[in-house]
Amino acid sequence: MKFVLGQQSPSKAEILIMTKQNSELDELSADELRERLIALQEENKALTDLFHTIVYDLRAPLAMIAGAAHLLLDGDQDLFPPLDENQAVVVEIVKNHANRVDEVYHELMKLVEKANTLENLGSSLVQDYQRQLFEANQQLDNLNLKHEATQDALQNLR
Repeated sequence: MKFVLGQQSPSKAEILIMTKQNSELDELSADELRERLIALQEENKALTDLFHTIVYDLRAPLAMIAGAAHLLLDGDQDLFPPLDENQAVVVEIVKNHANRVDEVYHELMKLVEKANTLENLGSSLVQDYQRQLFEANQQLDNLNLKHEATQDALQNLR
């Protein structure tokens, strides 16, 4: 659930659900989180690959349509007879829509690149978290050893 500034605040039930989801995530071990992250990264990669395939398959015919429309409107008059006004309007509309789809393609590709950047950032943040967690565990182990040594020294003094 995502809430945007200016929209209605979450209800108590929604807050409870979000709290429960966060507590469930808190209970996951580092290994479980790593496995979930890897699974999500693999799923994202598969979706990105599928997206590229679909967009590429659609983009080539659209480029041909836009090119044909350009030739019909602005091309060599010996190759194509001039269009009447109604035909020219229809071909212009087709050309504009094909060009708009190409613009959307470029916008989507920018979003995919941003998503990949965010995914890489997320991976590096997870790696930093794991490193910090490992260091904290080492410090805790050292403190436990010092505590045990202190307890043994106290026992020997008694």
